Amino acid sequence: MNQIQCQVTKSTQVLIRGRNSEVDLNSPIYAINWFSTKVEWLYHLYNVLASKSVIKIGGRAFFKGKITQTILDEKNTTRELLLIVRYPGAQHFKTLIESTYFKIVSILRIASVKDFSFGFTYKTISNPASTSKDKFFYAVHHFQASKVDTSIFNTINDLSGTTVTIKYSGLMVADLLSKKEAHAPRQVPNIMDGLVLYEAENGDDINAMFASQAYKTLIENLDSSYIGFIKRTL
Repeated sequence: MNQIQCQVTKSTQVLIRGRNSEVDLNSPIYAINWFSTKVEWLYHLYNVLASKSVIKIGGRAFFKGKITQTILDEKNTTRELLLIVRYPGAQHFKTLIESTYFKIVSILRIASVKDFSFGFTYKTISNPASTSKDKFFYAVHHFQASKVDTSIFNTINDLSGTTVTIKYSGLMVADLLSKKEAHAPRQVPNIMDGLVLYEAENGDDINAMFASQAYKTLIENLDSSYIGFIKRTL
């Protein structure tokens, strides 16, 4: 089985499991955190404290934002916040969650987060050049589909046109599971197979893209979609 085993306590293991045998867990991966909070300020404090450990193992926060408007939610999967973190590989993530400091800091995450969805993606498109200082408009589209490969992202890239660009798009390749003692592993909820994050200088351009017949056809060919505007904070 294509997986990496992490020992977080004496009785609890975390498994990073590739969705198929071809997934290379040693390649760079982007963790997709899609969640709502019980205490939002406490989660942001956790981010500040945890960032030291993430940087130490070679990771970095790629994007963080808060949903401001839901446009489409076909399966009630809306959440408040999106955080995308790049890791050099799954082994680096293993080092992170096994570190004593990170385990202590993670108490704040557990206390502050609800409705949590998490998974690992390979990037298909990434634009690290833009920053929060650029004051772009952003929208996120994540989806489920019976078959997802890079051809879907090629189609999405063609639909974005010239005024809307893709900040990040990624194909879900690995899930996170938790295993306690002799019990069977339980998957951390992961409600998407792919994610696309759009950016544009004008929000109307993004709205026009979503309203186009070509984009409506794309949505019809997917099993489910969530689309919403998101305000970038990092």
